[in-house]
Amino acid sequence: MTLQQDLPTLHLRDQRLNTVGGELFSALRTKHTSNLKKLAGNCNQQIQFYRFLKNKQVYLDQLIYAVQQHTLRRLEQQDHDHLLLITDTTELNYEKQKHYHHGKNLGVVGNNTDLGYFLHAGVVLDAQSHQLLGCLSLQLWTRTPDQVEPLPESRKWFVTAREARKLPAKQVTLVHDREGEIFQHWVQVQQLGIKMVSRAQQNRRVLGAAKGEKLFELLARQQEQGHFEMQVPADLKKQRSARKSRFSVRWCEVNIRCPEEHMTQKNPCGLTLMGLEVREDQENIPEGEKPIIWRLLTNHALKTLDDALRILGWYVARWSVEQCFAAIKTRVFDLENRHLSDGLALQKLGVMVMWAATLSTELVKRRDDGTTPASNFFSVQQIVLLEKLNPTLEGRTQKLKNPHPTGSIGWAVWVIARLGSWHCYGVPGVKTLKAGLEAFELLFLGFSLQNPPDE
Repeated sequence: MTLQQDLPTLHLRDQRLNTVGGELFSALRTKHTSNLKKLAGNCNQQIQFYRFLKNKQVYLDQLIYAVQQHTLRRLEQQDHDHLLLITDTTELNYEKQKHYHHGKNLGVVGNNTDLGYFLHAGVVLDAQSHQLLGCLSLQLWTRTPDQVEPLPESRKWFVTAREARKLPAKQVTLVHDREGEIFQHWVQVQQLGIKMVSRAQQNRRVLGAAKGEKLFELLARQQEQGHFEMQVPADLKKQRSARKSRFSVRWCEVNIRCPEEHMTQKNPCGLTLMGLEVREDQENIPEGEKPIIWRLLTNHALKTLDDALRILGWYVARWSVEQCFAAIKTRVFDLENRHLSDGLALQKLGVMVMWAATLSTELVKRRDDGTTPASNFFSVQQIVLLEKLNPTLEGRTQKLKNPHPTGSIGWAVWVIARLGSWHCYGVPGVKTLKAGLEAFELLFLGFSLQNPPDE
């Protein structure tokens, strides 16, 4: 499949490297694997891809810049009043492949022993539709065994906040989990004039609260402002069973106190934010399980239940970046199973794969999009083939019919999912679409040979 968006543009000194890099970007986008042998059209191209990643004139920062500029170009062609920048960190573990890598240009990951590197990504979503729109921020680094929790790694949050200002929208909101909830980070986003939603990292001290009362206690004693129901998925790691549960919502203004070790003339003594608590009602919790409690902080205005649910929705949208991380690993690209001998080459491949994984995840999230034209993602000739395939994949009942307007991206994704052995029950995921795209690529090859574009 050839997506219609242009590829990231490289500006390397050697034009031949630009050409090979473009071919590798294109192959990642169409073949949904990080295996260079499968990405290449022949043995010669496989060698070119390998040499490109190993070449010292191909800098990691240049690849990151190309991905960032590609996303910004796409966004500038669209119209978004409010964008979310969802950020998180993952680790790429190559311990099982260490006999190939020998630790060259790799460090240790979170367990402080296994070989690998860290990747911090920021993906862009539309605040209203939660549609994934691209990858803006990428930072990669390695850790030495004696660095238990190095302070410089916290800089990733500050770098991402500065990059958020590049987004072409009237308003930008950073969204992340507990790790990025740092007092100095709150100061930074206030100074940059952007918004942020973060899960509270700790039970912070609050100025003006009752004696001994901290953030969590202050939120817990607030009057319930409303409630909602939500289906809770099972989570084996947290020993949580699937259930439909009722949640209560509370919020209030909080003035979080600056940690004493960071109190300076430049840092304010406190910052006024809105605190939001979402707590699962006790009667819905199975015996032996703990209630779900989310405590969020934001510099957005929070006055009504609709405001609270909107902010909660933005936090839940954080799952998009987790889906991208799953795609670069076992679900689609299998990046941790690569056998390149140089860790820096693995990191370069990681940047390019993250870009491709964002597009794959975006396609999954557009499965119900009946307004965006399929021509944004597929060529004219591919749409002709999709039109021919659609009736052959529909069944007799209404449930087995393509429910989306012909020519929309939702209609095209339905066809691709059916090719990937989806039976119209539940919703197709990224693995199903990968299988469908692989089948479509083979069908399109035969279709193109019989129907050349010139005819």
